Amino acid sequence: MVIRLLHPKLLLMLCCLALGPLELLAQQLEPNASPEALDSLAIAWPDNTIENLQPWAEAMLSKQKSWRILQIGDSHIQAEYSVRAMRRLLPMLLGLQPTPRGYTFPFRMYGSNEPPDFSSRATGGWQAYLSTRDHQLGDYGMAGLSAMTWQPLATLTITLHPERGFTACPNRVALFFTPPKSTVTPLLNGLVPDTIDLKRGVADFSLDSASSSLTLSFQPASFPKEGFNLLGFSLQRSEMPLVIHAAGLNGADANSHLRNAALSRDVELLHPNIVILSLGTNDSYNTLFDPTRFADSIRTLLGLIHTGAPNAMVILSTPPDHLLRNGDTNPRVDVAAEVLRNLAIETGAALWDLNRLMGGHGSMHSWLNNGLTARDGLHFSVQGYDIQGRLLAVALFRMLQIAQH
Repeated sequence: MVIRLLHPKLLLMLCCLALGPLELLAQQLEPNASPEALDSLAIAWPDNTIENLQPWAEAMLSKQKSWRILQIGDSHIQAEYSVRAMRRLLPMLLGLQPTPRGYTFPFRMYGSNEPPDFSSRATGGWQAYLSTRDHQLGDYGMAGLSAMTWQPLATLTITLHPERGFTACPNRVALFFTPPKSTVTPLLNGLVPDTIDLKRGVADFSLDSASSSLTLSFQPASFPKEGFNLLGFSLQRSEMPLVIHAAGLNGADANSHLRNAALSRDVELLHPNIVILSLGTNDSYNTLFDPTRFADSIRTLLGLIHTGAPNAMVILSTPPDHLLRNGDTNPRVDVAAEVLRNLAIETGAALWDLNRLMGGHGSMHSWLNNGLTARDGLHFSVQGYDIQGRLLAVALFRMLQIAQH
């Protein structure tokens, strides 16, 4: 694919200004900034690149006709405000139409927050299992959670609001589930799957037209006695060369993702060629944080990711600066960021240094003073996440530009 810009004026702004990030925030950010103003801010951000890009990764990306991006993380990713901003800006820079939302899990299953561009409703006594709560190995799915039902008449409906997330409604859907001991026939909007692989736990559906409402149900006669364990969906459009999957869970850290006994299979089912690992916030917030163990856990995660997607490039994202409950900057987050920088060099992974880009140690105070964080100084406001997502979109665009030339 030839990369082009939808708005030529943006190309002129891709050169970085001499200002540092905190000065840029103070001079250019307005409380009610328009999307276009936030785009300009992200594009003008200094030194925003994907670092440690290996020659083999450049060669791989240069041959791609489509990009399948998978971002794995924690609550910063589950809310999808940063992902939503990336889904808006990256396609625009690439000259593409809105993309499908990719990996989707109905977080309301356990009473949690869902991204703004969909809502879910379930019947039939579903039980949620979380790798952050259950603390044992299990088949949790890509984001680290699953939902089980034992009722053949159970249903799940996902209603999409694409205008809230800069996404497109799907005309293809993949359903992921724990491989059953017996047969099962899931239905989507009353349709039987085009194909179903019971050994891998995936059913593929083609819709006659793009749909904003998806209802999962079952043929009762083929419902497995041991129940059905839902691992999520992948919402796609057959003609789109870009999809951005977001797999985050509130409270997740490296170890909780390692509790997913089938992580490599889940990665393989999404076929990513770019995987972004955005962890370290919850790891370093823990007072028992051990940098050596954290490094070992990330190494193990990288191995599992490469097993599922051996030809994909992995980008390690450093955790953003944050505050402790007493309002002080957490010194452990600097250590976690340094561990990830060293692991990128050691393993050949690429690096997106969000910690450095936001200003480094103590910068969370400036983001807080500019209204870009939640009161806890740990999470961000919608606008703060918007800026992060745009920064990542610009960094990915620059990386793809390099690979294509």
